Amino acid sequence: MRNILLVFATLIILLCIGCKTQYGENWQRIPMNNATIMMPGEAERTQDGTNTRFILNQNSEMYMASYDLMVTTSAEMVEPALDTVRNAFVTGLGGTLLSERTVSLGGFPGREITFEEPKHSKTIKARMYLAKSILYTISVSWDTGKSISEDGEKFLDSFEIQSN
Repeated sequence: MRNILLVFATLIILLCIGCKTQYGENWQRIPMNNATIMMPGEAERTQDGTNTRFILNQNSEMYMASYDLMVTTSAEMVEPALDTVRNAFVTGLGGTLLSERTVSLGGFPGREITFEEPKHSKTIKARMYLAKSILYTISVSWDTGKSISEDGEKFLDSFEIQSN
């Protein structure tokens, strides 16, 4: 029995070390209405009507995760809805679209876009997912002319949607 407890305790310690190694000491898990994301620091939470945002400015990067409660969208309206969100995001910031691709996560449809925002000389990579009646948007921005950081990629890749 003692050996089983020792093995179990060792596994728990290794799992905890794995989390720290993968994300680093200051990373925090942010719950987002049936979804989660890892932030590389403490994010500021704001809410405006049906939209909830988590924002972190760190070094020259800005990390943003948000969810917006929407009217349930039928299957044939998913692509037009994602087009509308993309257009609002890019044109709302006076940006120029550099790339776009269709993505999915947990069976939920989405888009990944990269665009330049000239006013602040930033490049922004964003992913948007429509999961039932919730629009999730995650993005990271960095100085134009540079590459996205390893933390920026980890942030985007850490997003998870629960399938229930």
